[in-house]
Amino acid sequence: MFAAHVKEEVDDVIDVTRLLPSEDTEASVESASTSASPTPFRSKKCSSAHTHFRLVPSPPTLNYSKERASRRRFSGSHSDDPAPRPLSSSVNHSDEPATDQQLTTSATPPKPTPHLLPPSPPPIPARKSPPHHYPLQERGERRPRPPPSFPLFPVRLVRSVQLPDDLLSTSVEEDNAVSTQNYSFPPPRPPPKRRYNYNQEPFLGEREISMFGKHDVLRYTIPGGEKCYIFLFKRSNHTHDVYRCRECKKIGPFVTVKVIGDYFLTDPEDEPHVCEPVDGLQDRVERLIYNKWREMQRDPRYATTACRDVWKEILEAFDDESLGDEEEREKMRFIYESSGYDNRRITISRNLKRLKKLMAKNTLEKAEDETGESSEDVAVSEPLFNTATGVFLQ
Repeated sequence: MFAAHVKEEVDDVIDVTRLLPSEDTEASVESASTSASPTPFRSKKCSSAHTHFRLVPSPPTLNYSKERASRRRFSGSHSDDPAPRPLSSSVNHSDEPATDQQLTTSATPPKPTPHLLPPSPPPIPARKSPPHHYPLQERGERRPRPPPSFPLFPVRLVRSVQLPDDLLSTSVEEDNAVSTQNYSFPPPRPPPKRRYNYNQEPFLGEREISMFGKHDVLRYTIPGGEKCYIFLFKRSNHTHDVYRCRECKKIGPFVTVKVIGDYFLTDPEDEPHVCEPVDGLQDRVERLIYNKWREMQRDPRYATTACRDVWKEILEAFDDESLGDEEEREKMRFIYESSGYDNRRITISRNLKRLKKLMAKNTLEKAEDETGESSEDVAVSEPLFNTATGVFLQ
């Protein structure tokens, strides 16, 4: 009899006949049965101290047909396999039992049958996922707000409804359906007040020349008096202009008013002024002097005029009837003379020097265009204007 090849592990397959002495033959090996005592043997990977006992059943008789069927079963080959495996040369084609020499000399030993395989190991338990640890909330981090207990749709809060005590309901429908006449609705709101009343009489302002002459100023005289507010130009929009109070600007607050042309859209007196209105006659005298300086810049004859002559011309300008009645003109003349000639002379002299420099520059540019020489050559060779004396050189 032949001992079967037992597979201890995946790669440990041993031949029992190899453990027998060389002189033993098939006749000397007793047949194993289920009642026989277990045959001890050792595997390759086990130490000598460990001995495994297995009941070795009697192997079936191997022939060509059974060996081919077992190979098809374990090798996965089928009848339609184009390249079947070649059989071992040690296969016995006859019905006679094979010898141990034929089995041991086979190139590829037959694979063990399923009933000879050791029991499969227990399944590996699935690895449990570690518990989820929620990150701790850092200090200062905002927590999510809980969901609101009220519906998320626009709701208009109405005043509480107070029903009379003597109201008796006769049915459930009357309890659920309350008439709208019992609600106490709030009174309707008045229409918003328009800041600009286009039906009232417009507030007219007087446009006057400014000190530097870039933008004009608007003077609004308070009705029934001589006080007035002076407004300076601030900016211009596509529909109106914006002016700012001059005296409030000196203090700091920003008080503006909207203007179209020479008319104020609102009452300038109702604006939140922090200043006191100025004297209207005093402002008119200052505007008259500014107008005289502008006239001197356009007339070259003032380049040779003395300061006192200019001061006298300004005094004669108050005789113009267009400035107002005789009483107003006398008040304006008194305001101008009260400052004295010495104070006015400094201002007149400064304007005359500016005029002489302007005239000299214009004369040099005109001579340069006529002669084609540079302004420096013309000034050195032939000075046409003496800035010190204010006399033109012919």
